[in-house]
Amino acid sequence: MANTVTNTYNLSIRSILEKDKLTGPNFLDWERNLMIVLRHERKWYVLGEPLGEAPPANASATIRNAHKKHSDDLLDVGCLMLATMSPDLQTGLINTNAYDMIRQLRDTFQTQARTECYDATKAFNECKIVSARNNGSNNRFLHSMNKLIQDIQDLLSLSRISL
Repeated sequence: MANTVTNTYNLSIRSILEKDKLTGPNFLDWERNLMIVLRHERKWYVLGEPLGEAPPANASATIRNAHKKHSDDLLDVGCLMLATMSPDLQTGLINTNAYDMIRQLRDTFQTQARTECYDATKAFNECKIVSARNNGSNNRFLHSMNKLIQDIQDLLSLSRISL
């Protein structure tokens, strides 16, 4: 019974990823959601460290079991990642393990995120306060500035998290 409840809960938290599949431009959101799901499942470590060589046959059972668990978790995470991305992205990554997959995706899409951050910062720097006679236009201007500042902060925080 407890196993059924755990599996149901895992499926419900995985729905976070299934609702918005990775298409490319949404990489930062997808990666953040992936980390949430993997932390819940206690498998996030596979994206941070490569599997390594299989232990020798005379290695202790603890070492062999740890390697097998890492290998199994790597496979589970890789399948989850592939299942939650667009078919175009799946095609190029189908034979890649989860550790290499996330590195390749980061290399590809973090460049886009940095470009977006640069563009937002550039737009912010180009803003000039224009004197206006009525407060309504000043309020609209300040509101748009606050939104731009919030967008820049969001992009910077996502960049820091993913680095």
